[in-house]
Amino acid sequence: MDKVAKHLPIRHRKLNHPIVFAFNIPTTHYAANRDAYYKPILNSFKSQPGVKDQSQIYLLPNIVSPQDTIEERAKMLAHKLKAFKRSKVHLVTHSFTGIDARAAISMYDGGDRVRSLTTICTPHLGLRLIDNARKFPEQYGDLAPLDKAFEVLGMSTDNAAEFTHKNMEAFNEVVTDHENV
Repeated sequence: MDKVAKHLPIRHRKLNHPIVFAFNIPTTHYAANRDAYYKPILNSFKSQPGVKDQSQIYLLPNIVSPQDTIEERAKMLAHKLKAFKRSKVHLVTHSFTGIDARAAISMYDGGDRVRSLTTICTPHLGLRLIDNARKFPEQYGDLAPLDKAFEVLGMSTDNAAEFTHKNMEAFNEVVTDHENV
C-alpha cells in the first residue's frame, strides 16, 4: 500500500495557489493559546509528500466572540481573506467556519480572494440537535450544559440556534455559489 501512496499523481502536483486553513477561535482561547491547537494540522499539511513550498500553507484564525452572528463572523473572515493580495487561495474550513466562509464568499466579496472552498463537518442543512431541542424540550432539556462544547468551536448555544434546519434552508437560498469559486 505504501508503494501506491507514493505514486499517486496528486503527490507530484505543484501547489499553484496557497492553501489556507481558516477556523473560528474564541477571543479568550486565542489570548491563552494563540493557534497552538491548530499547529499540528498545519504541520501535517506541510509534511505531505510533494509539498515543496511550505510557505504556501497558512493558518487563518478568525478570532470571534461566542455571541457573533454568522454575518459578523463572515464579515471578519472576508476582511482577513483580503490580506492575500498576490493570489487566490484554496480555503479549507471546519464546522461552523464553513458556513461563515460561504457567507464571506457570497455576501462580503470574499470570493475575489478564494479559488476553491473545502468544508469539513459543516452543518449546511442545520443541526438536528438544535431542531430536536426546540421541538422536544422535555426530552432534550436545556442546552446550556453544551455551552463549553460550542465555545471550543467559537460559538455559544445562543448563536448555535441559528443552525436550525429552517434557518439554514433560508440561508442556503440567500448564500449562493460564487461563480469563480
